[in-house]
Amino acid sequence: ITTTGAQTYTGAVTLGSDIVLTSSAAGTSGDITFSSTIDSSVSARALTITTASGAHAIFGGKVGNTSILNTLSISAGLTTVNSDTIKTSSTQTYTGAVTLGASSTLTASGITFGSTVAMAGNSLTLTANALSLGGTVSATGATGTLTIQPNTVATTIGLGSGITSSSCGVACSLVLSDAQLGYINGSGFAGVIIGSTSGTGAVAYNTGADITFASPLTIRSQSVSGGGSITISDTLNVGSTNNLTISTYGAVSLSAINTANVLAVTGNGITLNGSITTTGTQTYTGAVTLGSDV
Repeated sequence: ITTTGAQTYTGAVTLGSDIVLTSSAAGTSGDITFSSTIDSSVSARALTITTASGAHAIFGGKVGNTSILNTLSISAGLTTVNSDTIKTSSTQTYTGAVTLGASSTLTASGITFGSTVAMAGNSLTLTANALSLGGTVSATGATGTLTIQPNTVATTIGLGSGITSSSCGVACSLVLSDAQLGYINGSGFAGVIIGSTSGTGAVAYNTGADITFASPLTIRSQSVSGGGSITISDTLNVGSTNNLTISTYGAVSLSAINTANVLAVTGNGITLNGSITTTGTQTYTGAVTLGSDV
């Protein structure tokens, strides 16, 4: 469907085939708006939306929640998400800036943002096995939580530009570079959570830069048998008023931690390889081994 003006869909939408929606008008005159749900018909369908500069793709209802979409691609323009759920079996791509009007969970095999993501006071959960951030993810008011977690429980996570092909025991799958960690390092979050409580893949942290997280940080994996290991190979810094939580049923290995408020570490064997400094309490739940003088 191609128009020179806006497109508005009032009511539930079903994709009977792969669909491309195009509006050529700039600004709000070219908005493509869905007031309700979007689902596939019998099999998963692809939805591609192309708008001009300053125009929005606006989602007002759940996407792919009843019958999942295959792919979702928003080319150019802007995206406003007023829906709590967007699900695809394959990838989601947002080329322009994204704004949340509600707390939302995006679920896909891979998610790519080409520009900024503005959460305002909402929470955002990104559930994917691959993630690419193209600009700052911002929040305001310390009321919204940013969660980044794998779509498949065995997916490994690598954090930092120092990650190598063996950092996760094997090559890490969901990898965020130093630059991308910088994109999620704002002070407006209620918390930043990386990993899943059902995850079994290893999590590794090794940066090439001195990063201090400006919001409370949680790095986690499954808390029962089968939880993946968490290895912090580089100094991990969290602002002195923010808490740091590291939790898994697997093994935990920690390099130095220079600053944090309250530190809570849970693991099935905790190895300390460097000095740890906090302004608040430190709690270690699990047997502790000193890998060096601490």
